[in-house]
Amino acid sequence: MTGRRHIILTLATGLVLGALVHVVAILAMPRLGSSSAYQRIVATSPLAATVLFDTEDGAVRPRFADPTVEMSACAFDLSRGPYKISVVTRDLVQSLAIHGEFGGVVYALSDRSAARGGIALTLMTQRQLEAAQAREEEAPAGELRVPLARPRGLIVVRAHAPFVSQREEARALVSSLSCQPQ
Repeated sequence: MTGRRHIILTLATGLVLGALVHVVAILAMPRLGSSSAYQRIVATSPLAATVLFDTEDGAVRPRFADPTVEMSACAFDLSRGPYKISVVTRDLVQSLAIHGEFGGVVYALSDRSAARGGIALTLMTQRQLEAAQAREEEAPAGELRVPLARPRGLIVVRAHAPFVSQREEARALVSSLSCQPQ
């Protein structure tokens, strides 16, 4: 009976260790990968520059992207100060997502959050927000202040154009992304 217990204990230990190694490997991949989306965009364009993802040649388009969705992005670094983000909204379904430097959505909005035909945000660190509040600065009407835990990341804007006739309007909407340091 002791031989059987030894085999079962060995198999159980092997299974637990194998599962643990797989979980650690999956969680470490974003940090150990050769380059994140943030790093790829910063390598090809300066901070705060709007990058349009081309639907025609696919050179800058993410793999497995929906062909009916137009996208643009800009990289930011809050270590030098807050960033003002704005995008025009219209009748098409739109979304704006803030991604961390190594992936993962930190904050997201849709066109339903728009005020006066657009979405306006000020991105800042918690320290910058506290400094603005200490100076008793009020956010302009219709603008949202978003404190972020990490200083670097991406803004990704998407507009869904289900019909070919709407493709130009969707491209114009994602092109309206403004990502400027304050």
